[in-house]
Amino acid sequence: MNNPSCVHVDKHKSEKGTHVYKLIHSHLVTCVPEGSLTKKANECYCYECQTLRGRLHACLDCVYFGCYNDRHIHQHAETEKHNLAVDINVGKIHCFVCKDYMYDPELEEISRQDKLLAAQVHGIDYWDPWLPSAEEIKLLKDQGKWRIIDGTKLGLRGLVNLGNTCFMSSIIQVLIHTPIFRDYFLSDRHDCKFQDSSMCLVCEVSNLFQAFYSRDVSPYVPYKFLHVFWKESNFFASHDQQDAHEFFMTLLDIMCKHFRGASQNDILPAHGYSHECECIIHQIFTGLLQSDVICPACHFVSTKTEPFSDISLDLRDSPHPGAAGCSSSSADFMHSSLVDCLERYTHQEHLDCKRICDNCKNEVHLIKQLTMKKLPIIASFHLKRVKPSWKNSTHVSFNECLDMTPFMCFTRGSLKSQYEETPFNLFTKSDKSFALFAVVKHLGNEEGGHYVAYVRQHGNEWYLCDDQIVQRVSLEDVLQSEGYLLFYHKRLIEYEMDST
Repeated sequence: MNNPSCVHVDKHKSEKGTHVYKLIHSHLVTCVPEGSLTKKANECYCYECQTLRGRLHACLDCVYFGCYNDRHIHQHAETEKHNLAVDINVGKIHCFVCKDYMYDPELEEISRQDKLLAAQVHGIDYWDPWLPSAEEIKLLKDQGKWRIIDGTKLGLRGLVNLGNTCFMSSIIQVLIHTPIFRDYFLSDRHDCKFQDSSMCLVCEVSNLFQAFYSRDVSPYVPYKFLHVFWKESNFFASHDQQDAHEFFMTLLDIMCKHFRGASQNDILPAHGYSHECECIIHQIFTGLLQSDVICPACHFVSTKTEPFSDISLDLRDSPHPGAAGCSSSSADFMHSSLVDCLERYTHQEHLDCKRICDNCKNEVHLIKQLTMKKLPIIASFHLKRVKPSWKNSTHVSFNECLDMTPFMCFTRGSLKSQYEETPFNLFTKSDKSFALFAVVKHLGNEEGGHYVAYVRQHGNEWYLCDDQIVQRVSLEDVLQSEGYLLFYHKRLIEYEMDST
């Protein structure tokens, strides 16, 4: 982000003027002088790693180029006490003391004039940035802020219960407050593939976002959304109580199909809805699960990967033998935290039934392990509290931040990495840190109950959404709740480059 000019930029201008910045900008950013483009291509590279990439910056105090991504320009600034550098791609000044890019009106005008001249020299179009007039500035000041009505801010709105639809309301609140999902719809990215858009569930989700961000704070009636959902899922077409988790998974599946213009009954392409699908649902919610099966006799490893949209976690391990397909000497054990559940989920298990190894043909107790190969942007966890005959109401703790690194295939001590000579392609630069943004809570017992949602809004503000009622709560209230569905957002979104 651009901050107002800092004291370090002001000091540099008072001591050295703007000549150095203008020289760097004209020769290296806009390349106006003849031959400067060739000179930039030949001489502008990081002095440490010799790379031409990595967001090169030029020091304002000496002749030095360093890449930003590998922090060589940072090291130079710290060692030489040269606090300012220019990004030679965009011409912005970075202050390494303030740790941000700075906005200076005088330097911005130099940049604008250079770009205008470069457009004339190189024969390209130049669009002058919009600068508000005095009247427009006054209008922005008067109308630019969010209006608070009865303590409810923009994006917060209750939902009218249409008859045991609290399961739907809680999931809608989660989707409305899913940051990257919200940004997609509010930027009008959806291109409907249906001839009749009234039958498109994604269009109805888009309408929900418009309704929530319309400044209207009266409870919204999602009858159109429910109608389209019922048309695509006959199982839910009643006023019976339903499971929020099952609704969430069904909703993602229908939305994925409607993104592609296919209804529930249409015949799909051969690849179906695998992780190769490029719709926004799979881009956000889908990760890759790795399953390793090892033969203890010959150490042969069979590995499979499959996409997943959520992770269902048992809260209690049944006494063994008795758990499906597995045996263990452990006694009945109650998990006390989300991390405990994930530890168990990715734990190595000996399969109870002997099977013939595909490699050595011996009949052995194979070892199986599940790990994460690729994490989704939105990680959703389903705590198996409710079953047909009982409900587990034990408190399971979860934190505001979650590090998934211990459960990845390359750090979990996966069977493949232990027994194969060729190691995994480690995702060493991937960020596995997630931040909690929503929790769905189930009240009641296995015979019936009620769903509510906690959602994060405007940074660190938390709200309880109970059908029509939306009220402010503390983070402690959220963390102490009996979570049923937990939703985490990846803190750093990566854009992986295809090395091929």
